[in-house]
Amino acid sequence: MSEDYTLIDELERKALDALSRILSDFDAGAISQPAAAFALRTLFDAVSGLVGADTFDLISEASKKVNETQHNDQQRRLFVHASGTDFCLLEYQYGEAEITVKRGSVAMESAGARIKWHRDSKATFEDEPNPFEAAAARFKQYAETMQNNFGFVEIK
Repeated sequence: MSEDYTLIDELERKALDALSRILSDFDAGAISQPAAAFALRTLFDAVSGLVGADTFDLISEASKKVNETQHNDQQRRLFVHASGTDFCLLEYQYGEAEITVKRGSVAMESAGARIKWHRDSKATFEDEPNPFEAAAARFKQYAETMQNNFGFVEIK
């Protein structure tokens, strides 16, 4: 015996699939907070009045949670070595599968001291099963390693 699905059933299924995909991409770092909020608002507008109350409530609740989430599109963390002369800057662009690591040292000039950046490297995660999630996780791991293993202190 086969089940007959109505148009409403299919619309509910598609709406829930879209909701799941938006939230998964957001949680994995594939899309930014503004992009996720926009996608949820569009989904809300598209299915409003066409899906059941439970699906409508799920979309509304997801929208509230995403809108309350603080995500910077770019994260930057600056560290200084305990010696006071070496610096490291970690940069991560939300939704990208790479991290930039910049290294520098204090340079004395006639106008005073400044940081002279002398080495950039990029770590890419495109070959990972979930490259955006891997990049976000590795960014946090690099920051912890800088502090715990290499004698750097974060400048906030």
